[in-house]
Amino acid sequence: MKINDARHLSHPFAIGIIKLLRIMKLTAIILLIGFLQAHAEGFGQPSVTLSIKNAALPIIFSEISKKTDFRFVYSDDLLPANKKFSVEVTAQPLNIVLDDLFKGSGLS
Repeated sequence: MKINDARHLSHPFAIGIIKLLRIMKLTAIILLIGFLQAHAEGFGQPSVTLSIKNAALPIIFSEISKKTDFRFVYSDDLLPANKKFSVEVTAQPLNIVLDDLFKGSGLS
């Protein structure tokens, strides 16, 4: 029968190694969380600056697409045919721009 001998783990050198490994794991976890947070902030919505008066929605969508990486998919049947929209924003997030654009139109 083999007896487990744990005397080698109580050596001061082994205890130091175990503490060092724990510190390294904790440091790696903290760095990973920091990198993920920075990566997530990099994918936030871009700021948009627009000044368009009395234009149809497809024209406004086209201008927003030129200034951002967003593309709009819509059906012409759902858009108001003869209604003109105006939008004037400076360095606003895209969701604020679209909320301002669609205010009072019944679109969301």
